[in-house]
Amino acid sequence: PIKGLSIGKGNVYFEDTIQHLIFSGNYFFSDDSTKTVLLTDKALVRSVSKKDTLYIHADTLFAFKDSLDEFKQVKGYYNVLFFKNDLQGKCDSMFYDRKVGKMELFEEPIVWTIGEKSEKSELKGDFIEVLFKGDSLIQKMNIIGNSTVLLEVDSGVYYNQIGGKDITAFFSNNDIVRTDVRGNARTVFFPENKDKETDTSIVIKRLGMNRIYASDLRIYLDSNEVKGVTYFDKPDGVFYPIEKLNKEEQFIKGFEWKIALRPKNWKELIE
Repeated sequence: PIKGLSIGKGNVYFEDTIQHLIFSGNYFFSDDSTKTVLLTDKALVRSVSKKDTLYIHADTLFAFKDSLDEFKQVKGYYNVLFFKNDLQGKCDSMFYDRKVGKMELFEEPIVWTIGEKSEKSELKGDFIEVLFKGDSLIQKMNIIGNSTVLLEVDSGVYYNQIGGKDITAFFSNNDIVRTDVRGNARTVFFPENKDKETDTSIVIKRLGMNRIYASDLRIYLDSNEVKGVTYFDKPDGVFYPIEKLNKEEQFIKGFEWKIALRPKNWKELIE
């Protein structure tokens, strides 16, 4: 044995109860001199908080300590998947800073969010930066390059869609409440009308489809529904009644609904 080195093989499980981190996998390597932990083969890091646990899986995971011997960063390389009850995602590689509350996702990242008032939101781009408020709530996401935000409003039928070069999405209780779209901004959404049938029954009807293109757009949302749009130059907009939908304009360029790739529980990460 070499002082400061630890190696584990086969069903390794290591828990840091002070920093609320759990490491597991079939190969574990720890080096005190470099303050680094390496995990491979069904590698899984669990970051436990009061409200939820963040599970991170990749072909190879690294965890790094700071000068106070506290784990501050996790890096994942190749086939990254992560899961929280209200946040799931996949990408090729990732960087997670626990101290700062920031996650960076590289190479075809996809993020799915579940908010207090909405479900099935899918965000994609060339690069995604997730910023957290506290230890669990999403504050905002910066989506850079080929950015899309897709919001399912009627299962498998209608999707409110936002696309552009870059998008910043702002959150409240993990619900998207605003998106700022910069460059080649476009949105397709289906305004709703709530008809009250009885004292306890409300029927939602789609009035039609709005399609707006502009250089930049600011879009306000509530429960995945578009509640307002602000444009910063003259937009190209059109409204189609629901019975006269233009199928060619029903989806923004680059529309791909990839909900089937979303991990449904943490065990799927290592299956």
